[in-house]
Amino acid sequence: MVFSLLVITSPTAKTSFWRGLIVALGFFGAGVSWVYVSIAEYGQVGTVIAALITLAFVVVLLCLLGSFSLGFMAPNPPLLSTTR
Repeated sequence: MVFSLLVITSPTAKTSFWRGLIVALGFFGAGVSWVYVSIAEYGQVGTVIAALITLAFVVVLLCLLGSFSLGFMAPNPPLLSTTR
């Protein structure tokens, strides 16, 4: 709900994108500690590599949610445009 309110009340698409990234960082940054533990313990890789893999996972999720918020604010998405 907070994500929706932040995106809807954004004055520009750029602001919407950055707000989406911030919300995603809080949501996914706190929620993926189990990924690090799984990679480090069961994958038996070093702690640095496990941290880098987890960081890459969080960055991908950040970009995904940021892109969603940017597309949400677009007035006429290219795939849904009715003008030719």
